[in-house]
Amino acid sequence: MKVILGSKSLPRKKIMDVLKIDYEQISPELDESPYKEKYSDPKELCVKLAEAKAEALKKKINYPALIISCDSVPICNNKGYGKPRDFDHAFKILKEIIGKIHYIYSGMCIVNTENNKKWSFLSNFAVELNNQTDDEIKKHLENNEHFLRQACAYDFHHRYIVKQILGNFVGQGLLPMDYLIPILEEHGIKCNKNLPENTVFYK
Repeated sequence: MKVILGSKSLPRKKIMDVLKIDYEQISPELDESPYKEKYSDPKELCVKLAEAKAEALKKKINYPALIISCDSVPICNNKGYGKPRDFDHAFKILKEIIGKIHYIYSGMCIVNTENNKKWSFLSNFAVELNNQTDDEIKKHLENNEHFLRQACAYDFHHRYIVKQILGNFVGQGLLPMDYLIPILEEHGIKCNKNLPENTVFYK
């Protein structure tokens, strides 16, 4: 049975590679707008989007596979954040969360295309950000060509912004191994369980 990572996320690919299994990375094509209009709770939204992405990929695949799809949302002071629309929006988001601890909730859905069995999970961890001046935030955005593709306009390897990751990033993070590994092994897919520390993924 093939394993499909239904995500174009580089951090998720890095985590997946740790398992040392064969898999294919396919980006799901999904209009998220209807889901964002329907679900106001960001935690519920990220689970529903993960499920929708898995279902969208299932329609394209005509062979036995385990599809793994995810969606994440950062939450700070009970407000959910997504990817910025433009430079000014990215600056506004960072101004609101810089120097604070925010939580990142991840929804993960795994679908077996052979028997249509589905598993859905919600996990979370926290990130503490360093204080930054307005000029430092602008410099970060000017030097970060990918900020429009990043939730809250930063990535975990931006150490000048990320002070520390709190909680279990590997087990309960963007691709929660605590839930994924048992399901893979249930399907006869042996995984590397020698998982690294959190810091490996944001150096």
